[in-house]
Amino acid sequence: MKSLVRTLMAFGAVAVLFVLPAREAFAHRAVVVKAQDIGPYSLAVEGFRRSFDGEVTVIDLEGQEVSAAQVREIRGQDPVAIVAIGNRAATSLKERINDIPIIYCMVMNARERGLHGPNISGIRLEISAVRQLAEFRRVVPGLTKVGIIYNPERANPAVDAAKRAARTSGVTLVERQVTRSGDVPAAVTDLTREADGFWLLPDASLVTNETFRHILVTSLERRVPLMVFSAPFVRAGALVGLAPNYTRIGEEAARMVRQVREGTEAGSIPPREPPAALVINAGTASRIGVELSAEVRESATIIE
Repeated sequence: MKSLVRTLMAFGAVAVLFVLPAREAFAHRAVVVKAQDIGPYSLAVEGFRRSFDGEVTVIDLEGQEVSAAQVREIRGQDPVAIVAIGNRAATSLKERINDIPIIYCMVMNARERGLHGPNISGIRLEISAVRQLAEFRRVVPGLTKVGIIYNPERANPAVDAAKRAARTSGVTLVERQVTRSGDVPAAVTDLTREADGFWLLPDASLVTNETFRHILVTSLERRVPLMVFSAPFVRAGALVGLAPNYTRIGEEAARMVRQVREGTEAGSIPPREPPAALVINAGTASRIGVELSAEVRESATIIE
C-alpha cells in the first residue's frame, strides 16, 4: 500500500510538472484586437509586443465588428487579457465579452461609449485640455486670449473641457460657433482679430484639409500662434501640438495587462491619459516671432 501511495504521489508530482507550465503559459498570453490595419494602431501593437513578456496573438477586424468566430478564437486562446485598439474594437468587444479583462487604447470619448465596468479599463486617446492649454502657454508665455471654433449642433466633450480648462487657468476663450465647414474661413479670420492664440480642437464636421489650410495660412499671415492636436499638422506649419505617442501607448497597455495578471481587477484600474509628446515647428516660431526658451526646446520634439 505504501508503495502504491509513493507511486501515485510521484505520478502526481510529474503531472504537476506538466500542468504548471501550461497554466503559466496561459497567464502570459494576451490577445490584441485592432479595429483596422493603420499606422498608429500598428505602432501601438509594436509597443505592446515590445513591453509584454508573453505570447501575443493579433486579430485585425478590418473595420468590422468583432464576429462570433473571432470571439470563439479569443476564448480559445484563454488570454490573461484582451487589448482592444480603436473605437470599434473596444465597443464591440465590450458588448460581447464580460468575463475576460479588456484593456482599451486609441479610443476617443471612452466614457461616453460605455467603456466602463468591472472587466474593462484603458488609455484614452484624448490629452486633457488642462495639459494642452498649459503647454500652449509654456511655449507662448504671454497668451491671455485664446480662440476656438466649434459646432454647437454636435456634442463635443473637447469643447466643454477647453472651457473648463480656460476658467481654471485664467485664460479668456474667444469663441466662434460654426455649423458648416464652409463658414470656417470667415469665423477664423474674424476670431484672429481678437485672439492672441488659436487652439484647434478635434471636430470632423469643421476640420477638413481645406479648412485646415485656411486656418494655417491665417495663423501665419496674422502671426497668431496655432495649437493643434496632431503632429502632422505641426509638420505642415502649425506652431505647436501635443500629440499622443502611439508606441508608448502600447507600452502603457502592456503595463496595465501586467497589473491584471498580478491580480488587479481591470475595472479597478483608473483609465489613463495617453503618453504624449510636445511637437514644435521652429521655422514657424521664427516666422511669427515666437522665441522658444531653452527649457521648451529641451522638452520638445523640434521640427526645423
